[in-house]
Amino acid sequence: MYLGLFGPGPNPSACFVDNGNVLFWAEEERFTRIKTSPNSFPYQSIYRGLKYLKISLEDIKGIGYGWDCKNYSEQALNNLSKTQLSYPSSSDYLNKLAQKNLNIRYDQIKIESYIRRLFTKENISEIPNIEFFPHHLCHVSSTLILNPLKEGVVIINDGAGEIISTSIHYYDGNSISKPLKTIYLPNSLGSIYASLTEYLGYRAYEDEGRVMGLSCYGEYDAEIHNNFLNVLKPVSSEENFYYSDPTFRYNFKRNYGNRFSDKMVSLFGQPRKPDESPLDNRFKNLAFSLQKTLEEILINMCDWSQKETNSKVCFFAGGVHMNCKANGSIVKSNIYKECYFQPASSDNGVSLGAALLAENRDKKKSFSKLSILNNLYFGSSYEDEDILQLLKKAKVKFRYSEHVSAEAAKSISENKLIGWFQGRMEIGARSLGARSILANPLSPKARDLVNLNVKSREKWRPFCPSVKEESFDKYFDGNLNSTNPYYMIIAYDVKENMISKIPSCVHIDNTARPQAVSRKSNLKYWKLLDFLEKIQNHPLVLNTSFNIKGEPIVESPEQALRCFYSTGLDELYLGSYVITKK
Repeated sequence: MYLGLFGPGPNPSACFVDNGNVLFWAEEERFTRIKTSPNSFPYQSIYRGLKYLKISLEDIKGIGYGWDCKNYSEQALNNLSKTQLSYPSSSDYLNKLAQKNLNIRYDQIKIESYIRRLFTKENISEIPNIEFFPHHLCHVSSTLILNPLKEGVVIINDGAGEIISTSIHYYDGNSISKPLKTIYLPNSLGSIYASLTEYLGYRAYEDEGRVMGLSCYGEYDAEIHNNFLNVLKPVSSEENFYYSDPTFRYNFKRNYGNRFSDKMVSLFGQPRKPDESPLDNRFKNLAFSLQKTLEEILINMCDWSQKETNSKVCFFAGGVHMNCKANGSIVKSNIYKECYFQPASSDNGVSLGAALLAENRDKKKSFSKLSILNNLYFGSSYEDEDILQLLKKAKVKFRYSEHVSAEAAKSISENKLIGWFQGRMEIGARSLGARSILANPLSPKARDLVNLNVKSREKWRPFCPSVKEESFDKYFDGNLNSTNPYYMIIAYDVKENMISKIPSCVHIDNTARPQAVSRKSNLKYWKLLDFLEKIQNHPLVLNTSFNIKGEPIVESPEQALRCFYSTGLDELYLGSYVITKK
């Protein structure tokens, strides 16, 4: 058994693998109940994994950590010094202070002490080998499990892994090459997107999806777009695809925000205030330019790397590739015949990569020996017995059902809003039918009802559909076999004759971010869709994460019950038990 770890940092997680199989994989936020849990080491994820697998720390043969702590401090300080020489500013002291804090956060001795405490508390004196892997290498490793027998290019884009923000690799079907291209800080697509997210009034490294959704409401504005090219500019492959001017982010005085400078404000005006609508032309058109430029850069990366390698397959990871609209544009470009996007592309996927690297290095195995990842249900679960005890303790009215899929489908067809808590928890930002809020996609009112009465978020925010795998091609343009449409990670065009049929799942640009559901991966959820097809001729459901704005997805029955009674949900399907409000 091998353990992969990442944290502190955004989305800490722990992953247990054995013989190339994922056995348990969870994010720390689900247990701390702090969104992204950015300052946490994944202690609780580790303990919950041990408990679920019924093993002890003595069963761990090796540990991989998703950051190159051995070399980070020196690399980062050298990189910062070069940047400050090129772009001196009044923020230099603050930037040095921030870097010192990061050096402390990822100090090798400090991380080792976190791990050592786990074993000391269990009176285990012999600690397995701990390896510190480069962050981007962990992202690369995490993607290969999607189809380890395929040779192909691997493209990683994020805020930064150590001092690298973009790297392009080649996988020959057995091993990973040295990077074909590496881009270093201060250039960073992820950092630029985070800066604009904050400028637009949202939380950086958390609400980028809202900016992506907002961009679809915008349009090309020549003045805004030309100004934006001063911030982020596509350039040739010889010049590393893009140039991002750091003086619009950190290397200038910052009186308005943490991640954007006064220079950004001079260029685009005052940042959005809480009482201003993001749909104001100035904001939505800026989001449009940001998204348009990002997609252009990513397409150029794909085009260059395909010509360099003559490969037909490409794997993608890193936080930037949580952007399903950009992923959709990559697929549509048809540069690569097969595209595989790691569904946990942000740093929650790094622990998977670290675990796989630790096992492969220790056993000297080829990556081709990995077992293909065919679902994301690797978290905690609760038996009906546990749920029954909770319901009795909570003194709520409930009933037992032997047919939860059929009953839930009937209620959804009657336009009821459903909480759905079944089986093992998903890993990643998107609920996939284990911890979900469900509604009728055929109802034009469903989107607004869920946004306003359950999620407490903007009325314009889109929702995603889950659809039976067998019916995917009926609703969406895209080859089911050439991408991985099982994880809501790619935006597809909705077929023209279906746009009016599923109004609550179609975004303003006539796209959707679907989840194809197979019988094999989630039978109970597939049956719900099958019953919906029998009732209303469409095997789809509106599916969104089981949480409210600002909170992580629910992990336990207690949290599901609390969310149910504090929102406008009508029914809760908690294992085999049904709770209603009327």
